[in-house]
Amino acid sequence: MTILVADVGGTNARLALARDGTLDSKTIRRYRNREHAAFYDVVMLYLQEMQPDGIERCCVALAGPTTPTKGKLTNHYWEFEAARLNEASGAGQSLLINDLTALGYSLAGLDTTMARHVCGTTARGHGNGQSLVVGMGTGFNVCPVKALPSEGVACLEAEAGHAKLDADLRAWLYERIDPDAAQFSTVEECLAGPGMSRLYGAYSRTGAMEGHEIVAACIEDEVPQAQTFMRFFTRLTGLVCQQLTLQYMPLGGLYLAGSVGRGAMSCGYIEEFEGGLRSGEKFRDIVAEIPVYVIEDDCAPLIGCTEAAKAMGTV
Repeated sequence: MTILVADVGGTNARLALARDGTLDSKTIRRYRNREHAAFYDVVMLYLQEMQPDGIERCCVALAGPTTPTKGKLTNHYWEFEAARLNEASGAGQSLLINDLTALGYSLAGLDTTMARHVCGTTARGHGNGQSLVVGMGTGFNVCPVKALPSEGVACLEAEAGHAKLDADLRAWLYERIDPDAAQFSTVEECLAGPGMSRLYGAYSRTGAMEGHEIVAACIEDEVPQAQTFMRFFTRLTGLVCQQLTLQYMPLGGLYLAGSVGRGAMSCGYIEEFEGGLRSGEKFRDIVAEIPVYVIEDDCAPLIGCTEAAKAMGTV
């Protein structure tokens, strides 16, 4: 069986083929969205280049709200319909999923080169069969993943980024950036890329910087305020993740994803993250055992699309 898979963000679309249930990394191609009127044009261009024998199924992950048959990008005008994907690809079945849902489906296929262990137990797959993907990029969201009794997983949709910070966390924030803390009332306003930039300005009093600039300045030891801020930001990430672990109990693993998540875990302040994750007395021992990973391989959404497409015939 040949499956067409795609990971579509606001700027780029990456397409690949999966054969016999395995992603073929040699078939990955990237296209700039702005150079094409519609995603269906990209599909036809890709298939002209690759010349596969035939496409049986198609699964596309979108950076935006989706249903199984319709979707729309948050930061680009493209809209998607499963029926039109069938026409463009020749597939018998097409499925649309959110990009974070794709990461949820990818977990079973990630090896140690794709997901780096950060802290907690190193025994993967233990516990209650529940895992959680925490996406920290342009936006913030989570995907709870539950292993099914027979085989496969169920990946749930959420909008956790728009949840309000709890009272204790807001008080902690107010102590450090008052009086500017009022503008950071939701999780996304703190831990997504744009929020991270504004948070740096409020914390350092030196003006906003882009997230990648903050991380680079911290790692390269160029700006002292960047290092101080990243200690604070990594602790904040741990505190938010503590709340998420209590809400979802992902004893099978907590997986950080996205450019902001990878950046926060690359600055060398893991002890700050662990301190936030394990703070307080409630369930401290349980939280301390939860394995935490960083998804570092950009192929993960395509792997997830492959797994979701394989499951189409069983649901």
